[in-house]
Amino acid sequence: MVVELKAPRVVIGKDQVNQIEEYAFSVMDDERFKRNNVRWMFWVLSDDMNSFAEKRILEHEQQHGTIYRKGNCVIAIKTWSQLIEDNKARLQFFQEKLEHQVDNEVALSHLQEKYQKFLAGVITDEDPQQDVADAEA
Repeated sequence: MVVELKAPRVVIGKDQVNQIEEYAFSVMDDERFKRNNVRWMFWVLSDDMNSFAEKRILEHEQQHGTIYRKGNCVIAIKTWSQLIEDNKARLQFFQEKLEHQVDNEVALSHLQEKYQKFLAGVITDEDPQQDVADAEA
């Protein structure tokens, strides 16, 4: 994946579309990069695009911004808002997973299960809180 990041004030237009296409086509023509098992994606990314760029987007690919698709090469125009919208579900998944809280019992159980051969005799099934309470009594 090759992403051409433009400054936020740069509106994607004819010059930016030509630039990403020229770059993509030169890479695709280079013998060093010709492999059948490699898929290339080239994006130009900024805050906005003009009507020229909008008209270049393939009709059946409207939501993805694709302007060229052939063989193992895809060229697309993206805005930050489209990129965020396209990945909203993935973002929500990661946010939920990152907010997940694990208590000590679950963590110890996972360690004992995953690393049993390394932890033999080091971590026991006894409740560490109970040991502290017994020591204080």
